[in-house]
Amino acid sequence: MFAVVMNEKDLALTRSIVREIDGLWRQTPILIDVKFTQLVRINLILIKALADIMKMRGLIISVDRPYQYIVYLLKMHKINTDGLTFIDVIGNFSADRKVLTAGINLIGEPFRIDALPDIITNFSGIGGSGAIDLKSYGFALIDNISTLINYNGYPVVENFLRNFVRLMSVMNNIFFPIVIDSEKYPLLYETAKSLCKKELKIENYQLLVKTQVDTRGMSDEIIEHEAKLGGL
Repeated sequence: MFAVVMNEKDLALTRSIVREIDGLWRQTPILIDVKFTQLVRINLILIKALADIMKMRGLIISVDRPYQYIVYLLKMHKINTDGLTFIDVIGNFSADRKVLTAGINLIGEPFRIDALPDIITNFSGIGGSGAIDLKSYGFALIDNISTLINYNGYPVVENFLRNFVRLMSVMNNIFFPIVIDSEKYPLLYETAKSLCKKELKIENYQLLVKTQVDTRGMSDEIIEHEAKLGGL
């Protein structure tokens, strides 16, 4: 697990990601390829970059761990939670909107990943209830989309991902990073890659930026960066 406060290596990685996202966030979604063991770390760094540094409102969809755990990690690492809205898919909450003491909004739903795009639409101005206004958000993040395969099967998750990307595309101001381990989940990775214009890969202390240029291949650029990624 992280130290109680992010150290300079963590912050260096955050700054590197901010530099890339600052030029890419309108080209959403983007794919981020990281080792499965680094997923929680990268999610926290992404939230640090997007919410803390870039001052975006965020929609966090928790499908792997209860939202309380994510909030705990954010607070422990002194990451600002103001302006974050959580959709707790694995929680067994009622479907009303709750405002938490941390300035976090919570929308809870039973675990039905195939229905999630419709749930978000119904809670947004698109569906008329207006519990959340998608147009007011700068980014959306799913804590671990790969784990959904364990409960739903690949075809359901693939269909969900395509529908979710379509929903985010309707709100073209929402930056949507898709974080996947390409080696552990190759099928889902290929699906995500087909939906993304850009790809970042974090490996061996470097940020590798892959730009989709055409159907024949990828153009790669190495971005130097000094941060060593440790285990959680």
